[in-house]
Amino acid sequence: MKSLARMHRLSFALIVLPGLVKVNARADVYGYTEEKGAWHFATEKLTSRYQLFMRGNATFDSPNFLLQVNRFPVALDPNFFKTLLYRYLSQHPGLKKYEVFVNQAAKEFALEPALLKAVMAAESGFNPAAVLPKGATGLMQIILDTAERYGITGDQKKTLQEKLTDPRINIRLGAQYLRDLLRMFTLKQDLVIASYNAGEDAIRKYTNQILPFPETRNYVQVVTQFYQIYKPVISKIGHSGQLETTNDNLNSTPIDTNSNDPPRIHLVIPKLHTAPDTIQSIVESTIRITPRAFMNEQNDLFDLPPPDDEPSESLTLTTFAERAYLDYAISVVKGRALPDVSDGQKPVQRRILYTMNELGLNTNAKPRKSAAVVGDVLGKLHPHGDQSVYDALVRMAQDFSLRYPLIDGQGNFGSRDGDGAAAMRYTEARLTPISKLLLDEIDMGTVDFQPNYDGSTVEPKLLPGRLPFVLLNGASGIAVGLATEIPSHNLTEVAKATVASIRNPNLTHAELMKMIPGPDFPGGGQIISSAVAISDMYEIGRGSLKVRACWKIEELARGQWQAVVIELPPNTSSQKVLEEIEEITNPKIKLGKKSLTPDQLGLKQTILSVLDAVRDESGRDAPVRLVFEPKSKNLDQTEFTNMLLAHTSLESSASINLVMIGGDGRPRQKGLGMILREWISFRFATITRRSQFKLQKVKDRIHILEGREAILFNIDKVIKIIRESDEPKLALMEAFKLSDRQVEDILEIHLRQLARFETIKIQQELATLRDEKKDLQDLLENSSSMKQLVIKEIEADQKQFGDARRTLIQAAEKALLETKVIDEAVNVIVSQKGWVRTRSGHDQGAAQLTFKAGDALYGAFECRTVDNLLVFGSNGRIYSVPIAALPNARGDGIPITTLIDLANGSSILHYFAGAENIALLLASSGGYGFIAKVGDMLSRVKAGKAYITLDDGDESLLPRAIGSSVSAIACLSEKGRLLVFGLDECKTLNKGGRGVILMELESTEKLLSAQPITQRGVLVYGTSRGGKTQDVSLSANSLIRHIGKRARKGKLLESKLKPLTLTSQI
Repeated sequence: MKSLARMHRLSFALIVLPGLVKVNARADVYGYTEEKGAWHFATEKLTSRYQLFMRGNATFDSPNFLLQVNRFPVALDPNFFKTLLYRYLSQHPGLKKYEVFVNQAAKEFALEPALLKAVMAAESGFNPAAVLPKGATGLMQIILDTAERYGITGDQKKTLQEKLTDPRINIRLGAQYLRDLLRMFTLKQDLVIASYNAGEDAIRKYTNQILPFPETRNYVQVVTQFYQIYKPVISKIGHSGQLETTNDNLNSTPIDTNSNDPPRIHLVIPKLHTAPDTIQSIVESTIRITPRAFMNEQNDLFDLPPPDDEPSESLTLTTFAERAYLDYAISVVKGRALPDVSDGQKPVQRRILYTMNELGLNTNAKPRKSAAVVGDVLGKLHPHGDQSVYDALVRMAQDFSLRYPLIDGQGNFGSRDGDGAAAMRYTEARLTPISKLLLDEIDMGTVDFQPNYDGSTVEPKLLPGRLPFVLLNGASGIAVGLATEIPSHNLTEVAKATVASIRNPNLTHAELMKMIPGPDFPGGGQIISSAVAISDMYEIGRGSLKVRACWKIEELARGQWQAVVIELPPNTSSQKVLEEIEEITNPKIKLGKKSLTPDQLGLKQTILSVLDAVRDESGRDAPVRLVFEPKSKNLDQTEFTNMLLAHTSLESSASINLVMIGGDGRPRQKGLGMILREWISFRFATITRRSQFKLQKVKDRIHILEGREAILFNIDKVIKIIRESDEPKLALMEAFKLSDRQVEDILEIHLRQLARFETIKIQQELATLRDEKKDLQDLLENSSSMKQLVIKEIEADQKQFGDARRTLIQAAEKALLETKVIDEAVNVIVSQKGWVRTRSGHDQGAAQLTFKAGDALYGAFECRTVDNLLVFGSNGRIYSVPIAALPNARGDGIPITTLIDLANGSSILHYFAGAENIALLLASSGGYGFIAKVGDMLSRVKAGKAYITLDDGDESLLPRAIGSSVSAIACLSEKGRLLVFGLDECKTLNKGGRGVILMELESTEKLLSAQPITQRGVLVYGTSRGGKTQDVSLSANSLIRHIGKRARKGKLLESKLKPLTLTSQI
């Protein structure tokens, strides 16, 4: 199982224990850690588990702990506690989120939960959706074959990979696999961790030893350190602040430094958050161990040289941890996950292609069993599991995965619907014709070779690609802290852009984009992102494309028609689309809900009202053919297809992340221009090396032929020298001024090669070779000749392998389903407890309405079905719900909280329903307010939008509609002051905010009401001294004394009522 962990998830595994402590010790100190988490120290190596912690012959800075858990040290760095990584690790939500599943699996298979958490952190960084191209899936990165071995298979509802994204299933499978590994390797934790990474077969191959590869060893280091972090603490610090200790004679007592028995100290941090200073003081007070008897008998211990197996270089734990992790990260980045800009291949792909070439499995060869190829790759070049090699081989043979497949597969190599390939023993493979562009020059000195994993043979560092395959076939992978997502491109377009870049190195990005307008996916489809957006992505090397399927409308008899999808966007299959349709038309009740949500019901009704049937008619003649039949031939075809695009994967996003290993050997995100420039530099280098290789061969051949030519006219003399001389070799060299190689060749010539006809052939060959030598020297010395040759070869390859673009690039708007609503009169009824419903028509009496027990009418709004209901929250947010989405009057309606996402801690204060062009006066109890239209307050999201800015302690007042006859605004304060000012003095804020001061208030006073009024005046509602509610009518004349400028205090009402609110006179 490969590690999928990213840098930001794994780097916090390199933790070193807090603090460097000044230790004045006169004895060496040994230590180790128990599996349960306790740390032991003693002044002699009591058992084989004790490892040297510090020497006692000097005062020195030493890490607090050098602990050994199955041979691997664990430490914590004081600076680590200050980092974001520490906070991320100690508070990672995955630890709590999946704890139930972890504990269940640990209990079922008798494992430590800490071990499961450690493997989970290293494998996926707690990402349940993590998937590698080879198929390792989920939190524990389960390989599909492993899942099938334990009886987990896919079905019609879910594929196996989709099942493995279920945290419960994934964690349980990982725990079961770990349990079996523990049994297999007799509880040797380091071997178990190594086999989880590299496979149990690889461990057995190395006679139950950890594989001698940095990646595997560092993986074990990382998991082991995670394991130490997550282990529960079992010891404690005593009441006095001293560490409690145990040994054979003492039980939970402070250390006796005069004891003759070497003590075993349980030195354990109570919890990970303990401050470094506290730990340092504890260590200083407890680690000074100087037993008299031990020191008397071991006076010469100070002079002992370090053991042979200890490194001569002295490293701090911080440095050791950094190096170990860096080795691990580099081995994953360069050795597994990222392609190289030079040949576009990952190491496993490169090894497969090279091995098949060495086996002679070219285009004209008879295919050979995939198992034989995989076995050869594993035995000679690839130190990992066989399944990962076969998965890579299968992908290179799939025409729906690679734009230009490099392997010709015979047998079942899977399908675009997610069906897996047959086992490697049933399939056969050979190279495709285009693969020669990567392999033809491999034996011409074009690339460097390196020793394989055990030094028994060599393998190429790169393949001498004749075209930039990193763009042609793309790549996808996740490394440590890096990920790549390179789409495929059209060969003809890439070749033309490359030639143009060679001819003009200063080609602009815009000019390049004219030749490579965007990706060309294996399955075709359509890119609907704008040309500007695509260009920006390729300039920086990162972005997201909007892609959709391609379809056609087929006309049938009697005016009927059907929509047929013939191309799918990347990472989408017919099976996936069918499953999405099934999920919409037969929805499942969501977790925590008692019934289907209104959104689910509405979407189901929408789809079923237009879609009659859907069929998958894909086959050999039509790789993709999804047929959608409408309910009626009268349906609008554009709206029908938009509905399908909006609610399925027929329209989706495809990410671009052009990260790869560059020409300098470093992983980096690159733009299109940089990729082409680096590949061109590589190609010039390979052709230079090829030419030098050929030139040397030509020179060697000329040298040999010149020797033959020199003796062909003196055959008799040569024969005489050979017959009569004791040292014919030296004699020939002296007689004809020949070199050692020339004489060796002459002495090995057969007599029949000395005929006159052979002399003519030699002279002809020499003439040809001398011309070739001249051409090669000109090529190496003349950059213009070299450039022309590179261009000529690229154009020749383009002519042979180029094809038409499959993916259509045409900008379009994202599909949105717009539901048509019939415009008719309706009453929106809202109860005091927030239940909403509608009734058709207006002028319906409230007396006819019924409510749940304890509930009553809040308000009834006369509006139309095309209008919206606004909900005002106590936090200043406004939520909007289309009237058409509200249920009819049957029953009590539904809670408004099922239609909106009300923020935690907030409540609903007010409602308003009406058309988008209605203007509302929005005010707060703090005396501020503004005017806005209903349409400006609408939001597409259920979480609403922040619209009214409120100070602490303020709340929004009841929103008031502003009619066409409104000319002024009346404001009423808590203390009975009334202010009237012109409507034009209040600002309109389309985007919301605090507004302007409507009325000046005293420090302890609140605004009760802000009411738009007409010439008819205003009604003041209040309570009399007896507590009875009354209203007082103020005509236009009565309001004259209260008229003033906005933001003034106004004047007290003449009425003795305690004011409550205002309403406009009708």
